[in-house]
Amino acid sequence: MLIRIQCLAIALLSALLSVTLSSCGGGSSGSGASVGIAGTSTISGVAATGAALGNAAIQIRDVNGATVSTTSAADGSYTLDVTTLTAPLVLTATTQLGDAMLRLVSLLAVKPPSGTIGTANLTPLTHALAALVAPSGNPTDLETPAVLRAAATQARIDEAAARIRIVVENLLRDAGVEPAGFDPVSTVFAANRAGVDRVLELVRVDVNGQGVTFTNPVAPDDGNGSASVRLSATTAPGRLPAPPSGTALGQLDHFATLAEACLKDPPAVRAPTRDANGLATSLSAACNAVPFSANYKSGGFTRLQRYGGLFVNGNFTGAIFSKPEMEVTSADGSVEFRMAFKTAAGVGGVISDIARKTNPPGKLYQWEIDGNQRDYDSNVHAKLDNLFQLNPNNTQESSKSHYRVALSLFFNPRDNGGKNVQAVRIKGPPIRRS
Repeated sequence: MLIRIQCLAIALLSALLSVTLSSCGGGSSGSGASVGIAGTSTISGVAATGAALGNAAIQIRDVNGATVSTTSAADGSYTLDVTTLTAPLVLTATTQLGDAMLRLVSLLAVKPPSGTIGTANLTPLTHALAALVAPSGNPTDLETPAVLRAAATQARIDEAAARIRIVVENLLRDAGVEPAGFDPVSTVFAANRAGVDRVLELVRVDVNGQGVTFTNPVAPDDGNGSASVRLSATTAPGRLPAPPSGTALGQLDHFATLAEACLKDPPAVRAPTRDANGLATSLSAACNAVPFSANYKSGGFTRLQRYGGLFVNGNFTGAIFSKPEMEVTSADGSVEFRMAFKTAAGVGGVISDIARKTNPPGKLYQWEIDGNQRDYDSNVHAKLDNLFQLNPNNTQESSKSHYRVALSLFFNPRDNGGKNVQAVRIKGPPIRRS
C-alpha cells in the first residue's frame, strides 16, 4: 500500500467567537493541540495512504462504545467534536479502494483538553501502530470497548510509535524530517509530496495477525526481503533502506492520466476495428498513447490480448484511475505496480502489471508498462485476506472476523504458448507451517 498534512482553517459565523490555529507547512510536524472553541474538545486530521482518502467514512468510538462520525473532504481532512466521548478513542476511516474496502485504524489514549483541537491522522502507519497495540495483532479488535480499555494505554501507544519511527527513520531523513519529532498519529502534515507526505508514498504497510511488514517499494529488493522490515509486538525494529539517491515521486502518474484520456471516449472510438471474437485489433490515437512498451508481453499475451476487453467494454467509459502505487522494485529495476480505478457506475477494480524505465524517445515520461516478459500465463501468488464481519448478529464460525492465508499456483494451458504444454514442474524450497 503508500502523512498528508493539513492546515486547518475554521470560520465561525458568530462574531463573539475567535479561533486561533497553529500554522503549518510542508514537512512540519507537531503534536500539540491548537486553540478551539471554548468548552469543546475537537479532533481533526487527515485520512491518506499516500493519496488523500476523500469521501471516506470517518468514525471515532470511545471506551464505552459511543461514536461520532463524519465524511472526509476531498483532501482527506476531517474535524469532529468529541466532547461527549470518553478516552481512550479508536478512529477508523473506511472507503472503497479499487475492488476492496480499505479500513484504516488510529488511536488516542487521551482526548484533547476542552477548548482545544487535537490531531489524529488515519494512515497505513497509524494502522500499523494500532496493530502493534492490539493484543491479537488485528487493529479492528480495538473497536471492542473492553479491548480498547485494556490495550490503548499511552505507554503502549508511545512504545509502538517509537518502534515505527525506527523503521522509517531513513525515509524520514531522506524527506528532511527529523525522526525524533515524528509521531504517526499526531504529526501535522501537508499533501504536497514533500516532508512526511513523501514518507507515506515511499512505504507500503501490510498487516496480518503475525505482525506488520513495512516495505520501501522503490528500493531494489534482492528477492530475500532486503527492502522490507517485519515487526511484531516482540521483535526488535529494523530500519528500511533509504530510497535511491534522486528518487522522484509520481514517475508513474502518467499511466493514470493517459488511461483516463483513452477511456473517456466510447468503445467504438477506442477500438475502431475488432476480430471475430470482438477483441480490439486497432486503437484510437488516445488509447495508443497509453504507455505500453513496443515489446509488451505478459504471460504470453500482447497488450491487446490482455487489455482488449477493457478497450471494447462500454462499462469502462469514463473510468477514473488513482495514482499508481509501486509494490516492489526488483533487482533489475522493474517495478510491480497496482492502479485502482472506479467506473462511472461506481464499480471498483485494480490493474496490476510490471513497469520499466525505458526512456522512450520523444516522450515526456521515462516509464512504460512492459509486462512480465514471460512466455507462459503462470504465477505463484501468496494471498492474505482480512475478513471483517460488520454484522454483530452473525454468529456463524466461518463468517467471524479472521485472517485467511492461501498460496495459489497457477498455469493456464488454454491460451498462447501454454496450449501445447503437457506438464508443469514446480521447483523451490519446501513449504513449512510455522
